[in-house]
Amino acid sequence: MVADERRARARLEQRVGELEKRDVDKRRRLERLEVAMQRIEKVRSLLNDK
Repeated sequence: MVADERRARARLEQRVGELEKRDVDKRRRLERLEVAMQRIEKVRSLLNDK
């Protein structure tokens, strides 16, 4: 019984770790996308000024 609970806990901890890693990856991609959007907006404003 205790061994089953330990295995279940280990699986849950592994799953939480995977989800946290995905969250970090998504946040990193979102930050890169935001930086790219800022560059696009800057170029658009430069082109519109001409």
